[in-house]
Amino acid sequence: MPVPRKHLVIVTNTVGWGGTEVLVWRASQRATARGHRVTIVQAGHNVYGARGMLGSGVESVNVPGAFGSSSARTWYRLLRGLAPDTIVLFKGGIDVRALTFDLACVALRTRYVTVEAHLPPLLVPLPHRRTLRGWIGVRVRFARTRAAAWLHSRAPTHIVAPSVVIRDRLVTQYGFRPDIVVIPIGIDAKVFSPSESLRLAQREAWDIDAHDVVMGAVGRIDAVKRLDWAVRALASHVNSGNQPPVWLVLGGEGKERESLTALARRLDVAERVKFLGWVPSSSDVIASLDIFVLPSETEGFGIALIESMSTGCVCVATDSGGPREILTDTSLGWLVPRDDEQAFAAAVEKAIAMSPLERARMGNNARASVLDRFDQERLDDQLLDEILG
Repeated sequence: MPVPRKHLVIVTNTVGWGGTEVLVWRASQRATARGHRVTIVQAGHNVYGARGMLGSGVESVNVPGAFGSSSARTWYRLLRGLAPDTIVLFKGGIDVRALTFDLACVALRTRYVTVEAHLPPLLVPLPHRRTLRGWIGVRVRFARTRAAAWLHSRAPTHIVAPSVVIRDRLVTQYGFRPDIVVIPIGIDAKVFSPSESLRLAQREAWDIDAHDVVMGAVGRIDAVKRLDWAVRALASHVNSGNQPPVWLVLGGEGKERESLTALARRLDVAERVKFLGWVPSSSDVIASLDIFVLPSETEGFGIALIESMSTGCVCVATDSGGPREILTDTSLGWLVPRDDEQAFAAAVEKAIAMSPLERARMGNNARASVLDRFDQERLDDQLLDEILG
């Protein structure tokens, strides 16, 4: 018996292109391939349209202004006009910005699924304020945040998280119900695979010797990624006079590019740092790296980490959330304490000092782990099944 055609409305709230945006696109393509109708609502952005990724059976609606700037009535009217069978909000929201959207979805009484892809912050004690006005203001803001989190924990009919660390944080810190479904994000290991010919071609394009060591990262160049750690680790190696020669390659866009460029100049390593800007094929860049670095302050999952493992990179990451569920053994890469920059730099230096054979052995272990645990076809189907019900 054929499955009834459903209308899936995916609401997106983003500041740039990253792993979650790729996941949204994959879910929409998979849904249309099953014969369902898909509408992507772009709230305050045109990320998908700017990259020419709309069409092919995927409709779109642009909502002006930031995600949280629309009233509950505006959201209700928009969503009711779209007549969805399922509404899904990727990235979720543990703050006031999601409040009006949650209220609208509750009023619609339709299936509402959130994919909580961001690791929410730990709740901290209220800061002390010396004045009565300051004391009241802090508590009002805190109360609003807690009220919005309470509603956001109960408004969805179903909740999905890509990692156990996100699920546990939501349950223990924000009072979410414990039936959150954990579905990791998969990757296409055929696309993200080792390629010596690609590696050599890319090194030639970058004007880097084939025998030099290249470390790098691909993604948004934002403060939370702490790529300044990578620049300082590079400078530590270069200024110590150690061999072999090392380069840092960063693919992606973001607000921190200028400050990282200035830091590289101050540390006298600017000629060894290459900023690629937005790259149409992250797999080509990742496959050309020897060492992938992820010194993030917080990571809900870590898609770029498993992509890099799949290509056979040696990986060095901070224990910032999701990576602890990926780098589960020392044979797969280095996982260092989240706020220990010295430990991160030491791990990078150890990775640089590895012989090509040692790096290949660790890379093979990492790829085997990805093939076993993060198959894209299986996990994407699992996610879509949970969304559609």
